[in-house]
Amino acid sequence: LDTISTADEFELSFDIEPTGKRDGWSNILHFTEGENISKEGDRIPGIWFHGKSTRLHVRMDRTGGKNDGCDPGEELPMGTKTNVRLLVQGQEFK
Repeated sequence: LDTISTADEFELSFDIEPTGKRDGWSNILHFTEGENISKEGDRIPGIWFHGKSTRLHVRMDRTGGKNDGCDPGEELPMGTKTNVRLLVQGQEFK
């Protein structure tokens, strides 16, 4: 992708099927204006697997919080498709 546009409120969903685990962070999706986390617009959003895990690490740059996010407690099942859905609505990110 070259350029995408987002809105103040949006929904992003996709299916993912983990097939293995890796050491360190595993990048799933990372829309950015150029960097990783140094400035506003660097995580719009960013989604990773924790190291040696299929547990998600989800971050979203928003006004007043360039690293808002969540880390669900459970791992995604290996070899099974899971629908991941992010919703940014007003002050909520879920």
